[in-house]
Amino acid sequence: MGDSIRLHLRSDVPVGCALSGGLDSSAIAILVDRELQATQQAVNTFTSTFPSSPIDERDYADRVVRAIHGQPHYVTPSPDGFLEDLDRFVWFHDEPVGGLSIYASYCVARLTRQAGVPVVLNGQGGDEILSGYWQSYFMHLRHLAKRFRWMSLAGHFLGACGPSGTPGCCFRFPGCCNGIFGGGRPARWCPCVAYRAGWLRGSWIRCWPTTPEPTACKRSGSCTCRGC
Repeated sequence: MGDSIRLHLRSDVPVGCALSGGLDSSAIAILVDRELQATQQAVNTFTSTFPSSPIDERDYADRVVRAIHGQPHYVTPSPDGFLEDLDRFVWFHDEPVGGLSIYASYCVARLTRQAGVPVVLNGQGGDEILSGYWQSYFMHLRHLAKRFRWMSLAGHFLGACGPSGTPGCCFRFPGCCNGIFGGGRPARWCPCVAYRAGWLRGSWIRCWPTTPEPTACKRSGSCTCRGC
C-alpha cells in the first residue's frame, strides 16, 4: 500500500487527500504525510461535513489532520445548494445516482479545484477489496447457516442489536436475503416502507405467494412483487 501511494504521488501538480475520517481515507492520509515529510509539505485534506447530524464524522477527520499536521479544507453540502447545483451536477455525472452521497463527493471535488489541488487520493475501492458491503456480510452469514453454525449466526444478530451494534443489519436482512437466496427472482417481501436517512420506517408486510389480490400489501394494486 505504501508503494502504491508513493507511485501515485508522482505528479507535476499538487496532490491532496479526500478525507472522510474513515479507516480507508485516514490510512491513506497518514501514509501520504509520511512520504511528504522529507519535503516538509503539508498534506491538503478535503472533507465534507454535516453539522448536527449523526452521520457527521468531522471529529474523526480533525483527529487525523492534527496527527499529520495537515492543511484541512471543509465543505458542507446543503439542500439549497443541491437544488442550485442540480442541473450542473446531473450534467457532470451523466448517469442516475443511487444516493446523495455522490453529491457530497461532487462538492469535495469542486473544493479541491478551488483550492488549486487538482489531484487527490481517496479511500474509494476499499469496500470492494475488503468485502465491506452488506451483501458480502450476508454471504458470510449464509456460509454459517449452510454449515449449521447456529450459535455463531445468532451471535452476529445479537451483536448487531446490542447498544454498540449495527441495527441496520436487521433492517437490511430481508432485501439481502432475497438477493442471496432468491437467485435474482422478484422479492417475496414487499417493502411498503419509507426510506429516509438510512433508516427504514413503517413495517414489512409479507406478501404471500398464494395471495390473489394486490391489496394484500396495502398498496392499492401498485405492488409488483411476485406474491401479489
